[in-house]
Amino acid sequence: MKRFGIVGNPVRVLAILVFAAGACAFSLASMAGRVAWADAVSTTAPTVKVAGGIVAVVEYYNSALNHYFISADPAEIAVLDGGAFGGAWKRTGESFPAWDIVGSPPGTVPVCRFFGTDRYRSDGTRIGANSHFYTADPDECAYVRTGWPSIASDGLSYPAWTFESYAFAVKLPVNGTCPAGTQPLYRTYNNGANGDPGHRYSMRASLLQGMAGWVYEGLVMCLPQGPPSWIGTASGIFTSAVIVETTTASVTWNLYSFVGNIAVYRPAGTVSATITFVGCTNGKLLPSSHLLDPSTDGTLTIDYNANPPTYHGTGLSSWPTTLVCDEGSIPGYEGQTDYFGGSKGPGSLGVEAAGVVSPDGVTIQGSDSRNIGTVGLQSFQWKFTSAP
Repeated sequence: MKRFGIVGNPVRVLAILVFAAGACAFSLASMAGRVAWADAVSTTAPTVKVAGGIVAVVEYYNSALNHYFISADPAEIAVLDGGAFGGAWKRTGESFPAWDIVGSPPGTVPVCRFFGTDRYRSDGTRIGANSHFYTADPDECAYVRTGWPSIASDGLSYPAWTFESYAFAVKLPVNGTCPAGTQPLYRTYNNGANGDPGHRYSMRASLLQGMAGWVYEGLVMCLPQGPPSWIGTASGIFTSAVIVETTTASVTWNLYSFVGNIAVYRPAGTVSATITFVGCTNGKLLPSSHLLDPSTDGTLTIDYNANPPTYHGTGLSSWPTTLVCDEGSIPGYEGQTDYFGGSKGPGSLGVEAAGVVSPDGVTIQGSDSRNIGTVGLQSFQWKFTSAP
């Protein structure tokens, strides 16, 4: 019998059994209990989805708990992005595609979503973990529904995990390999750290294998060949009679949402800028780089219904800087860069850009050039390559 995806792993099974036997009570203030979680999510109306489509499963992280959480529910995602639970859950920038549970195609199986049972024993210990668990293995799902029962203070018996829903759909590996036309999803386990078991799921095995103290569990699900990430650079130059400014952004666009075959991406990486004034031979901008915030710094939207796909981007990012010249510093200068064209000088605004993905589907490339009032000429170039 499988237990959480590992066949015959007595160490891991023992760790979960020890937890289920009950040694620790958990603070619900940092994550909120199952009832509070459900109440918060229910305040937002669900987004209408296309049956049988592909959805983005979004990952969040709670630093206080050192727990990861994933969701494919647009209403739940909107609530977490809106700062529910005091904003404790933050997007990591990681996501992966899956089939929508509504109208999922033949050959797929539903992924069972569990939450640690929010009931307490007579000694005050919580029966279930303060975390979620997901499995596509039908045997594993059936076992977890009833496994590791405990007697609560009301005298009734409850399993350690409470089934919440079928979260999304995937395909199962066959002999340790994903079927043709799918891509792998891996899982790792925190080894019951602090008596509070948790899991993380990713398409990047190397990411999970590099997590110290976690037990890598390997391939657990097979995903559709959804929209790729995009990587590449954007660079620009702003010129006038008194200033020359160049910017370069090395950007990875990670999938943010995917509904109705329209993907929205958010950027990751660092933007750097260099500034040179006429007569200022040793000028520099401090700080010269800016770590992108995927929640605010631009979007890339690709409509995969079109052939070839079309894109639409906004990319303005700004950060407070000080310009240092030979004569001293000029405080208050705000460096800006727009990955899709537009002005980047102080007090100016970014613009949007649209275009078509290359016929082979692997490149987004474009440029823009314009005069900005009496300030000068601004030009910008971008090239991003798909990275499945």
